[in-house]
Amino acid sequence: MGEKDSSLSFVLPVTLQEDVQGTDDWRDSPDTACPRRLRLLLESFSRTFDRRGLEQFLVVCPRRDQSELERILRAQWDDPRFAVLCEEELCPELAALRAQGQAVPGWYVQQILKLAAARRVSTRYYLTLDSDIVCRQPFSVGTLCPGGKALLSVETPLTFVQRYRWKIAKDEIYIKYGRLGASARLLGYRRRARYLHRSYGETPVLMHTESVIALLDYLTWRHGDWLQCLVSNDGWTEYTLYFQFVEHRGDLERLYATAHPNAVLDVDSSVWHGRRCYRRAPDFSPRQLAKANKGAGPFIAVQSYVPLEDWIAPRYASLDAFYDELERELSA
Repeated sequence: MGEKDSSLSFVLPVTLQEDVQGTDDWRDSPDTACPRRLRLLLESFSRTFDRRGLEQFLVVCPRRDQSELERILRAQWDDPRFAVLCEEELCPELAALRAQGQAVPGWYVQQILKLAAARRVSTRYYLTLDSDIVCRQPFSVGTLCPGGKALLSVETPLTFVQRYRWKIAKDEIYIKYGRLGASARLLGYRRRARYLHRSYGETPVLMHTESVIALLDYLTWRHGDWLQCLVSNDGWTEYTLYFQFVEHRGDLERLYATAHPNAVLDVDSSVWHGRRCYRRAPDFSPRQLAKANKGAGPFIAVQSYVPLEDWIAPRYASLDAFYDELERELSA
C-alpha cells in the first residue's frame, strides 16, 4: 500500500510488438518505432527528473520483450530502482485469463496494467507513462504534487472546441463522454452536477495508490472479479473509471489540485492529431516541440498513431531522423 509522500513511482507499460486488433481502429498499422521512442523517453527522463524523489520506475511488458527491454534500460541506467517486469508478474490474473483462452486486446491490456500497478508500488502516488511521452523540462515530485496534492488537468467541451476544428472537437467530446458514461455504468455512479461537464487529462496521469486499490476492490465487490468485469465490457478507460470512482467517494478535492488542461501533459504542444485538425496550424518542428512553455507541464506526447504524412515535415528522410533532431534539441 502506498504511503511515501516525498517520492514517486513511475509505471510504463510497453510492448515491442503491439497488437493492433480489437482497438476500435485507433491504430491501423503496427508500431515499429517503439524502441526508438522508448529510448527518447528514457533519455529525456534522465535529463529532466530530479531523481532524489524517485522510488521506483517499473517498465511492464510481455514476457517475449523482457530481455530486450532489460538491455535498453541497462544501457541507460545501472540503478536498481529501474526494473522490467513481465505482465504476468505484475498482474497474475491476466495470465490466468489468457491460460483459459481469453484474448484481451493490447489497448485494454496497457490500461489494466496501469491499474494493477497500484498493488506493486509503495508511494502515495504513482505516475503512468506511455512510450509516446517525452520529458521536456526539469521537474520533481514538488512540480507534480504541489503542497502534497497531485496535479490534475481538467478539460471541458470548450477545451476541445478552442483547440480543434469543429468536426475533430465534436469527435473528441463524443469519445470522452462516451467513455465516461461506460465507466459510470460499471461503477453504478451518477455524476454530481459540479463534475458533469468535465473530463480529465490523459497519460501521464498521477494515480493515488490507495484509491486505485479501492477501485479494484469495489469492482470485485460489485461484479465478482475486477479483471473479468473489465475484459467482459468495453467503452471504459482506466482514467474514466478511476477518476469517477474518486469523485464517487468524495475524495477528488482532498487528493488532487485541479488545474488547466496543459498542467501535466502540454497537449497544446503535443502531436495529438495531424496539423489540419487544429484551429491554428501547430509547429511540430523539433525545436518547437522541445521548447518549454511557461505554466505548462513537463511532458509532451508524439502520438505514434498519427500518420506521418499528417504532421512530419517532408525534409525528414525518416521518423528516426526526426527523433534524432528532437533529441538534440531536448539536450541543447
